[in-house]
Amino acid sequence: MRKVICLSVITVAFGVTMPVQGVEVSANVSQTVQMYSGNGKIIFPPDEKFKISSEHSSEASGVRIYSGNVVINFKGGRIESDTITLKKQKEGMSLLEAKKFVFIHSGDK
Repeated sequence: MRKVICLSVITVAFGVTMPVQGVEVSANVSQTVQMYSGNGKIIFPPDEKFKISSEHSSEASGVRIYSGNVVINFKGGRIESDTITLKKQKEGMSLLEAKKFVFIHSGDK
């Protein structure tokens, strides 16, 4: 199954108190962490700014490959993976693909 993430709308809960299996959890800020695996695709619209950092990067046939502690920061959070490929699309969108990644929502809107 393929999942496409639109990173335009992100929400976060502030001042959350909720029971978790009989344990009370309380914090000023709550983060949502989602794990994805199996041919994950992330699409950034042309006007969405993001920054990619990694230990290694290379380019072949117009595809940029990032590997080793890959972190993608953007206004709505960050994405972490071992390896991610970046392909620029004709429409100006950025298509990122990864076999496995973690999406961490932030409080920025």
